[in-house]
This record gives sequence, structure tokens and C-alpha cells, in this order.
Amino acid sequence: MVSFFRISPRLFATLSLVLVALMVAMTGLALSTFFRQAIIEREGKIISDLAQTLAAQEIDPGDFIHYSNPDALLHFSRSFGILKDLGEVVRIKVFDPSGAIVWSDDASLIGTKATRTANITQAAAGGNTVVFYEEEETNQTLPETRDPLPPVVEFYVPIHIRGTASAKPEVGGVMALYRSSASLNATIERGIVLVWLVTAIGGALLFTALFALFRSVWLGRQEAESQLMRLSGEHQRIIHLEKLSATGTMVGEIAHQINNPLVGVVNLAQLAEREADVPVRVKALLADIRHAGEHCSEFVKRMLAFTKAARCQLQPVSLAPLVADTAALFRDSTPGHPSIELNLPEGNTDFEADPVLIRHALFNLLNNAFQASPITAIKVELAPEPHPHTHRHGWRLEVIDHGPGIPASERERIFTPFFTTKPGGMGLGLSVVEHIVVQHGGDITIHDTPGGGARFLLWFPRNVLPGGVK
Repeated sequence: MVSFFRISPRLFATLSLVLVALMVAMTGLALSTFFRQAIIEREGKIISDLAQTLAAQEIDPGDFIHYSNPDALLHFSRSFGILKDLGEVVRIKVFDPSGAIVWSDDASLIGTKATRTANITQAAAGGNTVVFYEEEETNQTLPETRDPLPPVVEFYVPIHIRGTASAKPEVGGVMALYRSSASLNATIERGIVLVWLVTAIGGALLFTALFALFRSVWLGRQEAESQLMRLSGEHQRIIHLEKLSATGTMVGEIAHQINNPLVGVVNLAQLAEREADVPVRVKALLADIRHAGEHCSEFVKRMLAFTKAARCQLQPVSLAPLVADTAALFRDSTPGHPSIELNLPEGNTDFEADPVLIRHALFNLLNNAFQASPITAIKVELAPEPHPHTHRHGWRLEVIDHGPGIPASERERIFTPFFTTKPGGMGLGLSVVEHIVVQHGGDITIHDTPGGGARFLLWFPRNVLPGGVK
């Protein structure tokens, strides 16, 4: 899956602009509709409350029945005539429940029937009705030719009349008030423009903030990747230099180890040449030359063993019998037959390994433990144990001695090839052990024991594929 921050800033700007524009359009449309409807409903509520208050002062149920009586006309005129003073009122009509006009500011309309009864019926049922006519549809929707024809808004308000003191108010009729919608339209238009302006500004600010945030994170990621690439390059260069340094150190040590006996061989050969007439002396010199050659040969064998450890041939191996056989071989082949305490688990201990290399590594550790403390028993323990950091299932193989231990200052170099603290040692044993453990996908650590001595802990994963890939 492509990472979100792999999108270029230009593509993000395009996508976010489209989304923000859609959001602004939908928000502006919803708010405009709500604002328009809220303004109209508020105007209708004001007209309704005002008409109801005026009607309660003078109107009684009989006025709607005998609307032609002078008293009734006077009551209607006193109650609703004052509404004529409201701004932009162009017509006032009062209907009875059947839709007949019982009073109007235009006396010629009294006694006529309404041509649009749906709004009157709805208001007579007790609900306010507001009809908003746009300018272009006014001429088609207002059939009363005597009515003014500018764009208008019609308010149909039920008139509640209380017959007696205990009677519940009932709808006695409907008042219809017609007002010019010019100022209301202007108010709505200004409000809608303000709504769209605020929404557009909010969308622009949102887009700017989103783009700035994305660009900041994107640039930070680019910088981090650039730094990572530089660090990776530096790391590879350092590793290469370390390999060259290690190779140079190893070559120098090998040359030093071979050069010393070879110098001795050359010197001894020169002495033998000068003393060729003394057979006894020549024989002694030849013996020294043979010893020096054997030393070189032993060193070469060690080097061959070191290189052989790089060839790992995995196969199914039962680890517990392999450990027991190696311990028995070491005990029988070592002068003094050192004591070895084995603590091995019962049951299946199979895993993928090279038995020759595992035996060689364990043999080296047993030899080191014996040299550290020849008179005490060596403890070898095998147990199933997950890795302390990765928690993978594996085997823990420990070799514990009771010698002087390994100083902390030497632990960092203890696995370095040719590093040794033993007189006459080659310094290859522990480096070979570490190499074998790594070839099997495991690791090796060194710890102190409470009673003194060193504890070498080898951990091997249970399942290892060829080449050490887990």
C-alpha cells in the first residue's frame, strides 16, 4: 500500500482543494437554506403573535358570523387596521373558516371568496402558513387583479377566539397579511452572502492549514529520508572501513605468527651451514628447525579450521545426545580426565544444525573451561528457553567453569580473532565458537558466576533454515 506521504504536495493540494470546495458548497447551501427558512419563520411568528394580541382585544365569535354589521366591521377595523401601519404592508384580509372575506383594508373585497383556499384551510386548522413569492412568479400566482403586484410574502394566521371565560379558545377565522418582500429579500440575500463569505473564508483557512501541515510533514519526511540515506551511506562506509581494518589486523597477525618461526628457521639454517662439520650441533639445529616448522604447520591447521567454520551444512540433529557425546569425547581425550556435570533435558531435542560445527564449538568451550580450572568440575546444561529479547523458542546451552573469570575490560575483545591472554595461545578458539553460533542464527554471551568463574551462554533457535535465515 502506498504511503499517504508519498503523495506529492501538488496532488494533495488538488485533492484537498476539491474536497474543501465540496464541503464549502454543501455547508453554504445547507446554511443558506436554513437561514432563509429561519428568517421567514421568525417573521411569521411575529405577525402571528401581533395579530393574535390585537384580535383578543375586540373580536368575538359573532363578528365572523355577522361580519356585515357595523359593529363587526368596527371591531375588525380596530383590531387589524393598525397592521396597515407596518412597513411594506400591501393588503390585509380576514377570512371566516369557509374562505369568505369578512373584512379587508380594501372594502370592495368584503363578501368575496378566496381563490386559493389551501393556505386558509391549513391556517384554520391551527397552523401558521407563510407563502413567499419571488418577483418572477408573482404575476402568475396572485389572481386578485386589484391586489398590488410587487413580489410579496403572505402570512396566514389563525385567529383564536374565546367564547366564554371557561371555554377553550377556538379558531374563529384566518387573517392574511400581504407584505412586500423587497426588504425581506434584501435581508435574506445579505445574510446568504454573509453565510457564503464566512463559509468560503473558513474553507480557505482550512485548506491553507491542511496544506501547510501536509507540506511541513512532507518536507520533514523528505529531510528524514535524506538524512537516513546519508547515515546509511556513512554506516556502510564505516562498516567497509571496519572490515578493511579487521582484515588488515588479521593479515598482520597471520604474518606475525608465521614470520616469527620462519625467521627462526632461517637463522637456524644459517647456523647449520656454518657448523656443517659438527654433526651433533647440526642435528640439534635441525631438530629446532623441525619444531619451528611444526609450529607453523599447527598455526596453518588452526587457520584452516577457522575457515572451515564458514561452511555450515544444516541437518536434523538431536542436541542432547550430541552434547553428551562431545562431553564424553573431551573427558576421555584430555589428560587427567576432567569431571563434567551434565544437566540435559529428556525427550525430543531436535533442531536444524551442523553437528560437526556444534561439536567443535562445545569442544573449544570445554577446553577453555578446563584450562581455567583443571581441578574443578565443568558444568554443562541444556534447556529449552525463549530468547530474552525476541522471545523466539530455542535452546540454551551453558558451559560453566570455576576459574578466575574474565575481566570486564577483556569481554569486548574476547571474541576478536588472535586476541588471547594465554601464553602461547592463538586467540582463535572463541572467535570460531562465535562464528559457529552466528551461522546457526543464535548468539553467545558471557556472564560471571556467583562463586567465581565464567559462564558461556549459547542460544540456538529451534528452527533454522540453511544459511542461517530464520
